[in-house]
Amino acid sequence: MIACGMRSRTFKTPGLNEENHVFFLKNLWDARKVRQRLGECFERASSPYLSEDERKRLLTFIIVGGGPTSVEFAGELHEFCAKDVRRWYPDLADHVSIKIVEPSAELLGNFSTDLKKYVMDRFSKYNFDIMTGVACKEIERYEGHKTRAVFTNGDTAPFGMMVWSTGVKSLDFVRNMNLPHSDQQRLITDDKLKVLGTENVYAMGDCAVIQDNALPPVAQVANQQAVYLSAQFNKGAIGLAKSALPSFEYRHKG
Repeated sequence: MIACGMRSRTFKTPGLNEENHVFFLKNLWDARKVRQRLGECFERASSPYLSEDERKRLLTFIIVGGGPTSVEFAGELHEFCAKDVRRWYPDLADHVSIKIVEPSAELLGNFSTDLKKYVMDRFSKYNFDIMTGVACKEIERYEGHKTRAVFTNGDTAPFGMMVWSTGVKSLDFVRNMNLPHSDQQRLITDDKLKVLGTENVYAMGDCAVIQDNALPPVAQVANQQAVYLSAQFNKGAIGLAKSALPSFEYRHKG
């Protein structure tokens, strides 16, 4: 069973590291670091001795990437600010700024037009700053510990925290396997998640793709594949022929 996932795509952007308060959204510990940094930003911004510019910087949160992970996180961040922050730091809640940076022309590029319109309408109500057609080319420090993003259009934006979610790429471990790969260097499987041309070798999650049925590298897919494969392995253990096993069917839950 090959289920090693993928890693975040960074495009070798200078300054992309935790010391500059840039975080990914791939693992549980990433989420913990994001939560910790959010708390730090609001705690520091509540100090009466800060300048308005520094308070504004700490309460500016940038999300790089316009895919489903970024959109989900933006919605969760808004809810956190609208509910928890308004209760804990009522004087700061209205000063939060959330920016979403996406190099292509729109958010959720591969999704339906209705869903994209719904998201844009909702984010407009939230007063998000949606920056499409722009990429982040560098993260730099200034005046010591402060951080800001430099964009391809020449603008800069100081920030308290950045979340980087610009897609994924395969691991060297997977790319170097002598097995069939897709154009994205994901392992190719049949409809029962068995790697093409092999016996008793299966792959699931982000590191794999079903032949003629490319599913997105998201948690819903991996979770359902895990449930499916565990059930099929148990059936095989009691003697059910592999040819009789049903194909994997993904059910999108929104």
